[in-house]
Amino acid sequence: MNLSTNLTTIRAATRRLWQDAMYRGSTLLLLNVTVLAGIGFVFWLIAARMYPTQAVGSFSAITGGVGLLAALAALGIPNTLMRHLSTDPAARQLALAAVVAAATAGGTLCLIVMVLFGPHLPGSLDIGSADNRVFVGILAVLAAVGAVIDAGLIAQRATHAIITKSLVGSVARLGAVLILAASGVVTVLGLVLASGIGAGVAVVLGLIALRRSLKPDDAPIPLRRLLGRHLTFSVGNYLATVIGILPATIVPIMVLAIQGPTEAAYFAVASTVPAFLLVIPATTSQVLMAEASRGDETLRAVTRKALRHVYVLLTPAIALGVLVGPQLLRVFGQNYADAGAACLQLLCLSAFASGCTYLIDAILLARDRMMGYFIINAANAALVLVFVGLALPRGITAAAGAWFVAQTLSVVLGVLVLRMTGVWRTPRSRPALPARPG
Repeated sequence: MNLSTNLTTIRAATRRLWQDAMYRGSTLLLLNVTVLAGIGFVFWLIAARMYPTQAVGSFSAITGGVGLLAALAALGIPNTLMRHLSTDPAARQLALAAVVAAATAGGTLCLIVMVLFGPHLPGSLDIGSADNRVFVGILAVLAAVGAVIDAGLIAQRATHAIITKSLVGSVARLGAVLILAASGVVTVLGLVLASGIGAGVAVVLGLIALRRSLKPDDAPIPLRRLLGRHLTFSVGNYLATVIGILPATIVPIMVLAIQGPTEAAYFAVASTVPAFLLVIPATTSQVLMAEASRGDETLRAVTRKALRHVYVLLTPAIALGVLVGPQLLRVFGQNYADAGAACLQLLCLSAFASGCTYLIDAILLARDRMMGYFIINAANAALVLVFVGLALPRGITAAAGAWFVAQTLSVVLGVLVLRMTGVWRTPRSRPALPARPG
C-alpha cells in the first residue's frame, strides 16, 4: 500500500514538472544536447584515432573560430527571437526576416572577416588558401542560421523539433567524417567538410520545423517597421554576445599559438567533458529568458525554477566529471590522459561559476537590461583572456586554473550588476492579456 502510494505521488510530481513549460523545455533541450554530446564524443574519438594529432588540434582552434564567426553572422538575432517572437503579432514574418538576415547580411560580414583576417591566422590552422577559408566561412554561416532557428523553436515551445533536426544532422556529420577518413581525406579540411554537411542537414530540417510552428500572420508589416521595432535590443545584444563568446572561441586559438598544435589537441579533448557540463545552464538559461519574456509567471518564480533545475543536475555532474573524466581521456590515448587530466578537473569545477553567469545573462536579457548585459560579458571576456593569457606559458593546466578564477570573479560581478540594474525591484510591465472565455 505504501509502495503504491509512493509510486502515485512520484507519478503526480513528474506529471506536474512535465506540464511546467520551464522544466519541460529545459529538460528537452538538455536531452537534445546530451544526445549530441554523445555523438560529438564519438566524432572527436574518430578524429583522434584516424586523423593526425596536429589536424585535431588545428580543427579544435577552427571550431572556436567558427563559434566567433557564427556569433558575428547571427547579428544578435537568436536572443531577440527568444525575447520577442512569442509576443510579436507578425511572428512568422519576423522569423523569416531573422533567418534571411543571418544568411545574407551576417554571412557577408562573416566572409569579409575571413578574407581580411584569414591570411594572418596561424599557419597550422591550414586555412591559408582562399578555398579553405570559404569552407570555414560557410560552416560559420550554417552555425549562425542554426542558432537563429533554434531560438525561434525555443520561443515557440517547439523544443522537441530541435532534438529531431539536431540528431539527424549529427548522424550525418558522423557518417561524413567516417566516409572522408576511409577515402583518405585525413586533413583539417576533411573535418570541416564533415561538420558542414551535418550542419546543412540540420538547418534544412530546422527551417521546416520552424515554419510549421508559426501560424500565418494576420497582415504583413513593412520590413523597416518590423526590424525597427527590435533594433535597439538586437544591436545591444549583438555587441555584448560577440564580446561574451570571446573566451570560448579565442582561448583554443591562444593555446594553439602559444603551446602549439599538440597541446591544443590535448586542451580540446580535455575540454569536451566540461563543455558538456555547461549545456545544463546554457539550455536552462535559454528557456528562462523565453518563459520570463512571456510574462505568464514572475521573474523570481521562473528564476527559482531555473536555479533548482541547473544545480540539482549540475552538482552531481561536476563531481562525476572530476572523478571519472581523467579515466575517460584514456579512450583517446594515454598521452591525452597524462597531459589533460588536471586541466579537465579544473575546467569541470569552473562550471559551478559558469552556470551562474548563464542565468545572470538570461535575467538581464529578459528585463532588457542591455547595459548590464554588456558590462558582465565584457568583464568576463577580459578576465578570462587576461588571466588565461598570463597563465598559458606555464601549460594548459595553469590556463585551466586561471579560467576557474576568472569565472568565479565574474559571478561576483554579475550579482552586483543584478542589484545595480534593479531587475527585481522594477519588473517590466506588460499589457494585460484578454481573459479567456469560461
